[in-house]
Amino acid sequence: MKGKVAAVALITTLGMVSAAQADDGQVNFTGNIIEQGCKIDTTMTAPQTVKLGDIAKTALPEAGSVAANTRFTLKLSECPADLKGKAVVVKYTGKPDATNNDYLEVTGAGTTGVAKGVAIQLLHGDATALPLATASKAATIDATAGTATKNFSAQYIATAATVEAGSANGTANFTLAYN
Repeated sequence: MKGKVAAVALITTLGMVSAAQADDGQVNFTGNIIEQGCKIDTTMTAPQTVKLGDIAKTALPEAGSVAANTRFTLKLSECPADLKGKAVVVKYTGKPDATNNDYLEVTGAGTTGVAKGVAIQLLHGDATALPLATASKAATIDATAGTATKNFSAQYIATAATVEAGSANGTANFTLAYN
């Protein structure tokens, strides 16, 4: 009986301790699920392939050096009437590099035949960094044509003092958000 009373007292005390913890703030999440978004222009390719090319490891002589900056474009068309004139942002996701979560890890990192000490960095059209899982700068959907164009680029970035040769491919997914 004494054991049961002690257990009840302990549980009651733990309940009071957790109830005494105060909230420091609140975060509200707002948004909508819309019927339809803009169509991605797939006349280029679907999925789009950005060829960074074959780059000598000497082009990446130290951590932070970059090479093979390559532009690519995301074209939106047939945007519904309720999206015309609104802003659209792009958010890229993928497996983040182990050294820097802002960069995309090369596919198969850590395995034989895959480059080491390098990642893929995404950039806005104005060449400023676009970290993974971060909304891009906004573009406005044309109020008449219902189209928008977003320019980006990608490049290799050295994440270590020494880069080792190998394949350096990557895959990123993206989501469009309209505001």
